[in-house]
Amino acid sequence: MAKRYYWLKLKEDFFDDETISYIEEQENGVYYVNFYLKLCLKSIKTEGKLIRLVGETLIPYDVNSLSRLTGTPVDTVMVAMKLFESIGIVKVLETGEIYLSQIDEMIGSETDKAAIMRRKRAKEKISGNKVTQELLECYTEKEKDIDIEIEKDNINYKDIVNCFNDTCVSFPKVKKLSNSRKKAIRARLNTYSVDEIKKVFELAEQSDFLKGKNDRNWTATFDWMMKDSNMAKILDGNYRNKETQIVSQKKNYNMEHQRDYDFDDIEKRLMEKQLGY
Repeated sequence: MAKRYYWLKLKEDFFDDETISYIEEQENGVYYVNFYLKLCLKSIKTEGKLIRLVGETLIPYDVNSLSRLTGTPVDTVMVAMKLFESIGIVKVLETGEIYLSQIDEMIGSETDKAAIMRRKRAKEKISGNKVTQELLECYTEKEKDIDIEIEKDNINYKDIVNCFNDTCVSFPKVKKLSNSRKKAIRARLNTYSVDEIKKVFELAEQSDFLKGKNDRNWTATFDWMMKDSNMAKILDGNYRNKETQIVSQKKNYNMEHQRDYDFDDIEKRLMEKQLGY
């Protein structure tokens, strides 16, 4: 039976991603990113989930066991895990499993036979002295594909980014329009209109919680808002300030319970009752 190998796929702009940049901005952030990559490697065979099977019992990883698993200091693990959970890249499931939510995009695999054939083809290319030319042709074709894709989707990505920067003045500005961000914008426009996305930015700017006034001292980012589930929750009003929610609830209650009263008729009835009619 062929043995299967797994590897971690990192995009060329991995370290430019807002999430990774945010982690690196923290004190000792470089160590947290290194720990995150180790977690990814340890979980690629199990599709991003980590849990220990001890005998016939599943036992969740704790700080000490994660430290031993990755060769990372306990203090680093403790702070990093809290940070990862707060920004949503690591989740602890009800079963106790640690789940790396973005791992699906980072896993690659092949059998040992496939690896042998890949190396064989590489050697044949080198022996034919065609490597440089093929690489140039490859990059040229990729550039053509990118141009065609932009022409086809006809999306003004910069308008979305500029709208975010102009509206969400309390949040970190978007300085680079990467391919991953274009992909996220394109995906959201399949579900939401441009006006709805602008509404998301407006609601986010009104939310103290999303702006960092919360127990975790966490601030939302453009990339976080552009995720489908987060965008839906913002539009649903889940992150509105408590005062705004209370006013809205009172208004809805009054609207639901309002009645059309004829006050002249009510006064007449009271007078009749007092006079004994």
